[in-house]
Amino acid sequence: MLQGVALLGAGALFMLIPGIFQLVVGWSLLIGSILFFSGAGMLFPTLTSAALEPFPRQAGIAGALLGGLQNFGAGLAALTMSLVPMGGQLSIGLLSALMVLLVIVALHYARDQNDTHHTLLPQNP
Repeated sequence: MLQGVALLGAGALFMLIPGIFQLVVGWSLLIGSILFFSGAGMLFPTLTSAALEPFPRQAGIAGALLGGLQNFGAGLAALTMSLVPMGGQLSIGLLSALMVLLVIVALHYARDQNDTHHTLLPQNP
């Protein structure tokens, strides 16, 4: 997961840094997109299986709920992005960096919840 998040961050930085200097650089958009989507490609299957693991008897229902939530989240992200004026590479880089921060916060929250959940469960001898 750390490698996937690192690739997301690297991709966002490849797109963000030229945008900060008001540049539009084709190769940085291409490399940034490749890194970003490679990171997402590493994270999606890993996190999907981790999300479904606690529900072995309800895998179909859990998978449907997860897919629906992913589609809903993608719709909200697309709506948010459509409201942001796209004047150059800066807006793409900022939105990508914001998504990376959202992933980091969500993973940190999930890890804390998982740690709390495991400490509250009785231990089997």
